[in-house]
Amino acid sequence: MPRYFFHLHRGAKAMPDPEGVACDDDDAAIAYGVRTVLEMLADDVRQGRVDLGWRIRIEDGAGREVDAFDFADIFGGAHLNRQPGPRLRQ
Repeated sequence: MPRYFFHLHRGAKAMPDPEGVACDDDDAAIAYGVRTVLEMLADDVRQGRVDLGWRIRIEDGAGREVDAFDFADIFGGAHLNRQPGPRLRQ
């Protein structure tokens, strides 16, 4: 099963994902990325602050960018227009 990496960026600040997650395919990795952002935003809301300045970049094991999106887009509901991918195996 291919491994995907979910790197976080905010301006010049980067938080690379050194481990990644095994997903069935690109669509499953994108769905995982959206869920990850939603979980992070939910944690922020519970703490009384929301930082929409972050971006997530999804790469496959070869370093190819699969997708990238801003937290603000996900917060605004952009993920509702995405097709759900297959379930992940972890």
